[in-house]
Amino acid sequence: MAGSRFNRADARPALLYGATAPPEDDDDESEELSTAALLALSPRDTAVPYVHFYPERFRLYAALLLCAYSVEEYVMRPDLFGLTTASPLQRAVCRVIGGYPLDGSRNPVTEWPPALERLFVQTKDDATGGRGEALARLRDEYDARLAVVGEDLTAFPEVREAFGGELPTTCDVKEVTIIAAIRCAKTFIAAAAVAQRSIVADLSGLQPGETARSGILSWRVDLANTCFEFVTNAFDGSQLLRTVLVKKPAWYPGAPTNLIRLHNVVSDRFVDILILTANRGGASALSKWYVAFVVDEAARMLSDFNDGVVNYSDIRKAVLHRIRRDGLFLTITSPWYSVGPVYEASKHLGLRPEKRACVMWAPGWAMNPLTWTPEACAAAKEADPDAYETDVAARFARSDELAISHKLMVAAATLAPVHDGELLPNAVPARYAGEVAILDAGLRKDAVSFCIAAMVKNKRTILVYREWIGTPEVAIDSKRVAREVAAWMRRYQVTDLLADRLSHESMGELLEHDAALGVTTWEATASEFAVMAARLEHHMRMGELVLPNDERIRDDLSGLRRVSTQGGDVQVAFPTSFSIRQSVSARVILLAVERLYKVEVEQTIAETEEMRMHAAMLLRHGPRDPLGAMDRAVDEALERYDATGDLFNG
Repeated sequence: MAGSRFNRADARPALLYGATAPPEDDDDESEELSTAALLALSPRDTAVPYVHFYPERFRLYAALLLCAYSVEEYVMRPDLFGLTTASPLQRAVCRVIGGYPLDGSRNPVTEWPPALERLFVQTKDDATGGRGEALARLRDEYDARLAVVGEDLTAFPEVREAFGGELPTTCDVKEVTIIAAIRCAKTFIAAAAVAQRSIVADLSGLQPGETARSGILSWRVDLANTCFEFVTNAFDGSQLLRTVLVKKPAWYPGAPTNLIRLHNVVSDRFVDILILTANRGGASALSKWYVAFVVDEAARMLSDFNDGVVNYSDIRKAVLHRIRRDGLFLTITSPWYSVGPVYEASKHLGLRPEKRACVMWAPGWAMNPLTWTPEACAAAKEADPDAYETDVAARFARSDELAISHKLMVAAATLAPVHDGELLPNAVPARYAGEVAILDAGLRKDAVSFCIAAMVKNKRTILVYREWIGTPEVAIDSKRVAREVAAWMRRYQVTDLLADRLSHESMGELLEHDAALGVTTWEATASEFAVMAARLEHHMRMGELVLPNDERIRDDLSGLRRVSTQGGDVQVAFPTSFSIRQSVSARVILLAVERLYKVEVEQTIAETEEMRMHAAMLLRHGPRDPLGAMDRAVDEALERYDATGDLFNG
């Protein structure tokens, strides 16, 4: 088929699976079937001659209806995807994806979608009657549709909680992230969104030969197949959806890809819905325009946990700017480890208008109350509390594989953070025990981290944490880093800087003009870092560690993973692909706490009740004790004698 523009002569014989073209001299008996009769037919009914070949009237009729319905209706309508029992939160998810407010003030019934308006204008000279039949049906369905799409969903508390308590105030959303429990139809909703966006997207501006795509991707192909199967089954079971099919999916062993080609009637172009392979750097998603893109189980797409190949950050970067202006980038996942970009996004639920992004939290009892009843939730929690947190409560959980307990990390004492760019206070603090300054640029050449730690009230305390991150466009200013490091060291009266080997030479040259400051090299192996991580966790458990109240440090320490070598040694693996920061702070924090490990802690003796009563008695009777007063007088006289040699000269 030459080019990518729709060729009706080529498309009509391939509308349904296994369809064959009728003889040229046969009459097209389907033209005699009414629209109502076509809708009444079973999609797989082979008893009616030529049911596979829809008349022009029905094609136009179906196209107008498909452009009129929103994602919420695609999901719920029995003649489309058929989830008639959708919960309020599932419907709220659909509205955000479709670009409609949750309160129903704007909806596709009272305000026609742009695709319907465009197609309505294009077909003003229709002679088949399909346009009139579609408008008549829309008029008949007006009240029933308005009762659904016009309902105010903001009254449901679970909907408010899903957005962090603050509901979206705009409908202009390009990127949607859904963090949901399992068995909640999140993949089913994504399939409906892909189908709807592929049919109604505005493809004007595409060059001849360009075919827009709707991509479905997960860290394993069989997981992506789940969403694709939902799309396939919907097109296989809906008379309306089958009218836009051009190419059936390639469901045979060894197929190069699973693909559905459909006709975008509004723009008269092809759109391919297909599964993409998750590979390094998102390479499979390059060189194409997308009207929709679904990343399934994104929380598990972390390169550090998948041999450096599957990386959600790289895939998002490769795709996001290839999404058409009215397209959608949809991330759906159940939670996993408390690390990675999806975990970072979960900290900011709700709308982020500056990025045209929205993040939603959907626990099982809110997203799918029919499955996750109170009894089912209680049974799941009792059977496996850890699995309950991720699979039902949709909360990110920890793993024994991680080096430091998440619960201890959350409970650790904190100090107010020293923010980047903060001016140094003039006041010089008192010198603390065991002060140490650490500098590290070991993990990345375009990142430097620095901290000062000390014993404060018998607690190992990170007093200062600073980091400098460079970019390919703007490199790190080493002289500026050296000036700031020297200023912090002078403020805390630290004279020796411990620097890793990569930055030792440069820092030594930059600080050589300051005779009061010295630079010493530090080194540590992965096994030594494993010991440091265990000690840091021990100090947390004993309440002997104080960290800055800085999410960067918590996230970096949370990403440390304990691994075992073939020789049986235990090592720490530092995550290197979760974000642009790439675990910048973890090494300096571990080393700083390690350097304070042998600092003597001032021992305090717990005061017993007897000791307290004795001290109170001495305080109460001391001024009346003549012997005590005489002793003090003798002591003062002896001190004068030591100073002057004259015992009686006052």
